[in-house]
Amino acid sequence: PQVFPHPDRFDPDRWLPGNSPVQHRTHFIPFGDGNRKCLGDTFARTEMRAVAAAAVTRWTLRHTPGTKVGETRLFATLQPTGLRMTARTATKPR
Repeated sequence: PQVFPHPDRFDPDRWLPGNSPVQHRTHFIPFGDGNRKCLGDTFARTEMRAVAAAAVTRWTLRHTPGTKVGETRLFATLQPTGLRMTARTATKPR
């Protein structure tokens, strides 16, 4: 109740910018916590790191010219809108 009015009510709009009186990193816990914590939490985080590491060693990502990054939406995962990228084969370090 100190952070969100009616904390037991289903209200996805509470994650919209400006709807919380205080923004703190612990307000959004994507994999849950305690006895309801996601079984795949550790695996998912490890897999995300492995995929990101593989991508940055193979490709160079740049914003597509003339595009803007849109607002990021919070659901079960972060969903950026309007994130247009161009991938080019990365040059090998010497």
